[in-house]
Amino acid sequence: MAAGITKLDAQVGITSSPDKFFGFFKNNMHNLVQMFPQNVRSFQVLGGGPIKTGSVTYWKYNVTGTPETAEVIVQSLDEENKSIDFVVLGGDILDLYNGFKAKLHVIPSGQGGSLVKWNVEFEKRNASDPNPEHHVNFAVRMSKGLDTYLTRA
Repeated sequence: MAAGITKLDAQVGITSSPDKFFGFFKNNMHNLVQMFPQNVRSFQVLGGGPIKTGSVTYWKYNVTGTPETAEVIVQSLDEENKSIDFVVLGGDILDLYNGFKAKLHVIPSGQGGSLVKWNVEFEKRNASDPNPEHHVNFAVRMSKGLDTYLTRA
């Protein structure tokens, strides 16, 4: 029996500007493979082209200790508000959850830095299934690592 929709939130302060951090996700998301090879094994935009609303992406990743795959649609990409909504269409994570959505939102935090907010919304298939803490924790680690890269670039 499904357990209802649950939300997890995380945020991290970074020194990169919102434009620079958000721009990486919009224009260079494929570089996550080289930056985090132990976690992101492959990434592709199905059908090619840039990341935009409606883009479908395919990921091979490992954040739980087990290789996984996911087909993910970019439900919305809002350049003005620096946010991207992702919805999982298929893949291993849907073995545990009836639905899985993630949102990235980057907002200015003063002195040129940003606050990166990750929101995950999911519906467990069973009440005893775990929360996707590994996924949220990876998003935070990735944000910090990406910030280090962007401030050196």
